[in-house]
Amino acid sequence: MIVKRVTLSSVEDINEFVKLSSNQLFTVTLRAGKCLIDAKSMMGVLSLDTSETFELCLDTDNADAFLESIKHFIV
Repeated sequence: MIVKRVTLSSVEDINEFVKLSSNQLFTVTLRAGKCLIDAKSMMGVLSLDTSETFELCLDTDNADAFLESIKHFIV
């Protein structure tokens, strides 16, 4: 499992992040406090407060290409 902190500050950021997450074969989730959201779900991610940072959890040990594609979201 890989864990990173990310920030999504606009609807455009969310749209791009969900699109990139949806292309992954492994599970991608965002944790906001007690809430765990499927990062491949546009409705789920849109429900988050964009003023916060989130914990990104990747259920894989090999996500180098994905992490490179989202590096501008990683805090």
